[in-house]
Amino acid sequence: MAIVMRFVDVQGFLQERFYEIVHVKDTTSLTLKKKISKVLTQHNLHIRDLRGHGNDGASNMRSAFNRLQALFRNE
Repeated sequence: MAIVMRFVDVQGFLQERFYEIVHVKDTTSLTLKKKISKVLTQHNLHIRDLRGHGNDGASNMRSAFNRLQALFRNE
């Protein structure tokens, strides 16, 4: 799984940064949450600052990301 962040910088320009490629053994929402949280923590980024997420639209990821979004919201 590739972790890429898009954000608007202080000057109002859209930026995109590649952070890491992470190996995942499965695409369950809990596994994805743990891996994403670990990368965010390593880069001193906070879940509370997230405004959205995206994925490549693969059918096996759609339901996993819906549950993943709920896990992050409930945190």
